[in-house]
Amino acid sequence: MRRKIALGFLFILVAWLPYVASLMAGGVVSGGTTATARVVPLNFYLSGTCTTGSKPIRLYAQAAFTIASPWVTIAANTAPTGATLVVDVNHNATTIFTTQANRPAIAISGNTDDSGTADGDVTVADGEYISVDIDQCGSTAAGADVTVQVYATFD
Repeated sequence: MRRKIALGFLFILVAWLPYVASLMAGGVVSGGTTATARVVPLNFYLSGTCTTGSKPIRLYAQAAFTIASPWVTIAANTAPTGATLVVDVNHNATTIFTTQANRPAIAISGNTDDSGTADGDVTVADGEYISVDIDQCGSTAAGADVTVQVYATFD
C-alpha cells in the first residue's frame, strides 16, 4: 500500500514540476498570463461595533508593492442600517481615494462592497504604511466586525 501511495505522490510531483518551474522562473502559465507578480490581500479586521475615525492599525511595507485600482473590498458581519458604511484607505496618512465618492461603501442592510476605486495605482515603498479610517458607520445601527482587504501586487 505504501508503494502505491508513494508512486501516486511521485506521479503528481512529476506532473506538476513543469508548471511549478515555470511559475518560479516567472514563466507563462495557462491563458498566457505571466507568473511574475503576486497579489496578496492585506487584511484589516476591526472587531466590534463600528466607530468612525482613524484606526490604530498600520501595515508597514517590508517590500515595495502596488495597490492597483479597484482592489479594495470591505465586509461587515453586521450590516449597517439607516446609512451606508464608508471606509477610507490611507497611504502614509493620505487617502488613496482623492475622489471621495469612490471610497468603498457597504449599502444599507448590505454586508459587502468591492467598488472602491482609487484614482490610479498607488505605489507603496519599503518602509511606508497603509492604514484604514471608518468615515461612516450607519445611522440607525452601526455595522460591526468590519474587514477591509487591500489587494497588494508585489513584483
